[in-house]
Amino acid sequence: MAGKTDSAMLGIFFLAAFYVAILPLKAQEPDSVQFLKMVRHPPGKSTWAILDGKVTHERKNASLCETPISFSVRFAPENTFAQLVIGGDEKYSIGQSHFSDKEKVTVIPSAMPKPSILSNFGLRPGDLTMSFLFWDFENELPHESFSTQQCRVFTLRSTEKNEHAKVHISVKYLFPLKVEWIRAGENKAYRMMEVSSFRKVNDLWVIDKLLLSGPGWRTKIEFSNCDAGLVENGIPENLFSHSNKSE
Repeated sequence: MAGKTDSAMLGIFFLAAFYVAILPLKAQEPDSVQFLKMVRHPPGKSTWAILDGKVTHERKNASLCETPISFSVRFAPENTFAQLVIGGDEKYSIGQSHFSDKEKVTVIPSAMPKPSILSNFGLRPGDLTMSFLFWDFENELPHESFSTQQCRVFTLRSTEKNEHAKVHISVKYLFPLKVEWIRAGENKAYRMMEVSSFRKVNDLWVIDKLLLSGPGWRTKIEFSNCDAGLVENGIPENLFSHSNKSE
């Protein structure tokens, strides 16, 4: 994985959404519930970010597709507000509450083309805000290593109970690095997401490359233009209305 993380990380989630976390060092690992609480509610200040780039999608027996993507977000300890624009005019407004350990995410689509580019590329709005972190805790699996990082591995059940996510979370950085989505009653993942690299912007770490895949398809998100900062230092007036600089 490209990029290194120091005492603070700004993540998407995402891609749940952007975290600026003071990463605690403890002699003894917290239990499963405590660890998840630390991941879901990291200490830190309110932040914002604008990520512009492109999405490339490969599907078996089909031509390579590429389209612009823009993700704008304002993250606070209590909630996240974000906007995702893909293909220039397919837009999603996303709200994520952090008040409880339950998933409380609102997605409002606008200017939706048919068919949806996002869906056709195997993506969901909640991927970038990492709403799966707030799914119901099911159990913890043995530790695994991913991309040189020691990870704790959790299975989290969706609100609809029709699938669960197997999530690899870095023990050192308290951040998800790999996610596998598995349908109820099945053992094999039908889609997967990996954090590929980070970039430092104004002393904040942002994710600039994500890889998603499933049977017969693969999608890569690359954010080539990234800006971020602390809310206390001011927020861009065009945070949710800017033009994609990578186009």
